[in-house]
Amino acid sequence: MADFTFNAFQQVTSQNPIQYRFQVNNGPITISDADGIFTIGESYVIGSVTYFYRGTTTGGGFAFTTSSNSNLADGFFYVGQTAQPTGNTQKTNYPVTAQDAPACFLAGTLIDTPQGPRPIETLSPGDLVSTANGPMACKFVCRSEHPPLALASNGQLPVRIARGALGDGLPRRDLVVSGGHAIVLEGHLIQAAALVNGDSIRRTDLADWEGSERIVYYNIEFETQQIITAEGLPAESYYDILPRSFWDNYQEYRDLYGDGSPIVELPMSRVNFSRQLPTALKARLDTLAQPCLV
Repeated sequence: MADFTFNAFQQVTSQNPIQYRFQVNNGPITISDADGIFTIGESYVIGSVTYFYRGTTTGGGFAFTTSSNSNLADGFFYVGQTAQPTGNTQKTNYPVTAQDAPACFLAGTLIDTPQGPRPIETLSPGDLVSTANGPMACKFVCRSEHPPLALASNGQLPVRIARGALGDGLPRRDLVVSGGHAIVLEGHLIQAAALVNGDSIRRTDLADWEGSERIVYYNIEFETQQIITAEGLPAESYYDILPRSFWDNYQEYRDLYGDGSPIVELPMSRVNFSRQLPTALKARLDTLAQPCLV
């Protein structure tokens, strides 16, 4: 059983088709969950009332409704660490996202370029990056920031691949990515969550992010999806499985390119779960799943 304590608990009512109204803050509140992960549609008792989890929203908040059939247009309950201003606000300011699983690299990840490895956050549109098809110019470097508690509550804290965990001294340093980000192994796009072994490759926990207000992710967009090198490992670049509007710097992209166009995904098989790993690859990974380089 895991308990999550939040400073803010506010009813949000629907004023009209385009506006919400935030009521006074009735926090703090504590929400208990059996497995420590908020699941879309799952019920939770807060006080004496049953609520249903609907997803994340602006400012690291969470949205709950009082009916399993409730439409968010009818309003919801906002739960978070920071109370939102009371009164009317545009509904577009508080979109509720049922699934928020970015496929990105943690800030500080070293990306190979023709001039040598560079922290991903230092790259800009037009900068050359080393790809499997040769040097290519970045089209855009997207960024998104997430409170650790928000990711923890959805079971989406980053995955840490320890130095040397995949053999041959790779990655060269610890590589930290979102669970949905794919590493290229033996011709397959393997999502990091499918590689977790609880030792050299593990899902981080809240203790790893103590003192961090935000987890900052970056990714690189090209005209078509590419294989780039991160901390010595081949990995996928951005493709729009989630819309660009998820980015914190989406407006910067729109200023350059408008809404953009769909990205052609790499023509490779994708492994989302450990049970999908090819037998030979799984055997090799199991052999490597032992104390790694320090």
